[in-house]
Amino acid sequence: MEMKIVSENEVNLVLAFKGTLDTNGSDSIAHWFYGLLNDIKKNVVIDFSGVTYLSSAGIRLLLSGTKLTLKNDFKLYISEPIPDVLKIIRMAGLEQLLLFTSIP
Repeated sequence: MEMKIVSENEVNLVLAFKGTLDTNGSDSIAHWFYGLLNDIKKNVVIDFSGVTYLSSAGIRLLLSGTKLTLKNDFKLYISEPIPDVLKIIRMAGLEQLLLFTSIP
């Protein structure tokens, strides 16, 4: 799993994820991702167009990230998931929580 900062302004930080967000993928970015979210004081938008697979470990990463941003009164959004990944999010009942948006 690759994670990079795409852009940042006074309101949003835009990240891009690329690869499989499974146990290995989640483990490879968790430390940097959580550290970034713990320090950031703005909304976080994740471009999910490069995520080809999402497992329960990836969902856990997203839910933990959501908790970190909410504790600072901001939100985490995901954007542009491919149909297979969107289907997994919907089956898990997380569509409303993960608040989809277009990339600013």
